[in-house]
Amino acid sequence: MAARGVFRSALLLPLSALLLATACAGEGGELPEVTGDFGSEPRVVFTGPLPAEPQYQTILPGKGLPAGKDALLVVRMAQYVWNGSQGVGEPVFSNFSDGADVLLTVEDLGAGELFDDAGPGWEQGSRTVLSLPEDPSAGQETAAATAYVIDVVDHYVAGETVPGEQEETTEPPLGIDVSNHRHPRVVSPTTPPPEQLEKITLIEGEGDPVQEGDRVVIQFAGVAWHSGEVFDSTWEWNGRPSAYTVGIGQLIPGLDEALPGTPTGSRILVVVPPQLAFGSRGNPEIGIPEEETVIYTIDILGRH
Repeated sequence: MAARGVFRSALLLPLSALLLATACAGEGGELPEVTGDFGSEPRVVFTGPLPAEPQYQTILPGKGLPAGKDALLVVRMAQYVWNGSQGVGEPVFSNFSDGADVLLTVEDLGAGELFDDAGPGWEQGSRTVLSLPEDPSAGQETAAATAYVIDVVDHYVAGETVPGEQEETTEPPLGIDVSNHRHPRVVSPTTPPPEQLEKITLIEGEGDPVQEGDRVVIQFAGVAWHSGEVFDSTWEWNGRPSAYTVGIGQLIPGLDEALPGTPTGSRILVVVPPQLAFGSRGNPEIGIPEEETVIYTIDILGRH
């Protein structure tokens, strides 16, 4: 699977623009004024420097349950960089007009420290304005004080799995025992692995099928065939769902091949031979030896 990226740095202005946008937030400071309806482009007015510490304000309350620290948020958002000028701000990034979902964690955004009992709940339907101060230690590309307006369209909570139950069977597929728990556990067989890619549906979803180019939200666990050891798992990330784009190389080739056509809401078992996984050399850093077949259980929670 692909490593998760850092969201904040990917959205900031190019270096040439940031050289003009590095005014210090200073002591005190205040959040900008935000108006507008949920889901629509906000109007943001800066009345002075941004706060010197991370701050937030819930502009519109949501109606759903709080997302929780390890949730994956589906948001519409706009990002503004404080450039020392008061007045109406122009976003350096916004997805309000194009309707393309942004999926991120609160830690990706750099606001993990706000997540305590008094922090924002990120409920579905909520709008929050968030301010992060200048960070000189991050270098010029991420130094400027930044404000975000974030509308939570949806969220995937920690530990979320697909609905439904696996069918009981006395003959495990390919001899692989997948225990029927909310967090599926795999016991690899002692028989030789198949030479070709194998995909088995454990729970049939009812959503639209995954297509190449979709960004899928999944829970997964990867197990080495011969050792039976888990080498990668969202369950080891505190149950936090993760998102990957299908068909562009973020996933190993076997999963790029297996996921398209699978209905959203499905749980699948995928056995990936070495040539479609980690190759003849394996990946010793994560416990994959040479010429190793790998087994994935994947819950497809959503597609965007």
